[in-house]
Amino acid sequence: MTTLTITKTLFVIIVFLLIYAVIYYYTTPRKEMQIIQAPISKIDVNTLLERYPILISQPLANPEELINTLFKYTYTAKEFKEITDKEHLLQSRYKYIAIYNYKDDPIEVNVVQPWSATSPELFPCSGGMYRLFDFRRPNLILSSTPFKDSTVSYITIKIKKQQTLILPTGWIFHTSGNIRAICLHDPLSYALR
Repeated sequence: MTTLTITKTLFVIIVFLLIYAVIYYYTTPRKEMQIIQAPISKIDVNTLLERYPILISQPLANPEELINTLFKYTYTAKEFKEITDKEHLLQSRYKYIAIYNYKDDPIEVNVVQPWSATSPELFPCSGGMYRLFDFRRPNLILSSTPFKDSTVSYITIKIKKQQTLILPTGWIFHTSGNIRAICLHDPLSYALR
């Protein structure tokens, strides 16, 4: 083998290792549980990169304004969804999902940390393990087990009228009522969807 061939091979191996490291970091959720609650003026891109749920404490008349302010440079594709399933757990494969309460009554959102939901009955297509980028699954995954029958530990967050809860990739949630959601992909989550 020539020195040039060895150099090219080494370069390719280093590039693949770097790509693997970025994807591993990106798809691995935080193991500790924390919920950030702050007004919109205190939330910036660095807060989003912490990969914890964020409750925006002040009411937002139009949550779509977040797209042009907070999320301005952090997404490549967006979807607007009405989530009406009140029976099952849902897991997001979007980079961020902003859940918005447009009703007058508070809505409870039960949030489950991805590391704590390793039960096979919840998401049987992934063998019960947390696998964010399993290509057999859609972007918003519906659990096969109704929430009331599940044994996962969760934290309940009450979202008042016009409040927004931002969940990062992979977090699992259940709602007590109909909600609207802004679902955002970044280049990597969009490519791996």
